Amino acid sequence: MKIFFAAFELFLIFNLIPNAILQLVPSARQCVMQGIFEIKDGTCQNYYICIFNGVSFVSYDAKCATSMVFDPVAQYCRSSTEYVCTQIPPATTPPCKMSGRFKISDPKCQMYYFCYWDGTMFIKVDNLRCPNSLLFNPVIQACVLPTSYACVA
Repeated sequence: MKIFFAAFELFLIFNLIPNAILQLVPSARQCVMQGIFEIKDGTCQNYYICIFNGVSFVSYDAKCATSMVFDPVAQYCRSSTEYVCTQIPPATTPPCKMSGRFKISDPKCQMYYFCYWDGTMFIKVDNLRCPNSLLFNPVIQACVLPTSYACVA
């Protein structure tokens, strides 16, 4: 019966993603629910699928065809003329040498990364964005109102 459900789920996935050349690659992504999810890597072409195999969740990475992008709302690949990619390519940031929040070069002054000491090494959380219209002020290492910080990209 478990094999039937897994086969049925794969059948649904092939029908849910009509405009892609589907090539599933097993991945080590952690899944907590079944579904299709975007991979935020700046390309809008990569996504992963989580399937419950009757025992646990298994994840598979997939990529849209060259002229296609993954639409996270529709949950399938579409023509790049039908869906505009809004992901920002990940910026290259230096390794952490101290704790704090640090500016990432961004014309809107909203991107930053966060470093902290976990007791044995520095951990970096990359590509963070200030919410709404707030700007990142590197002097006070915080997101602030646009009226209190002049963005100089």
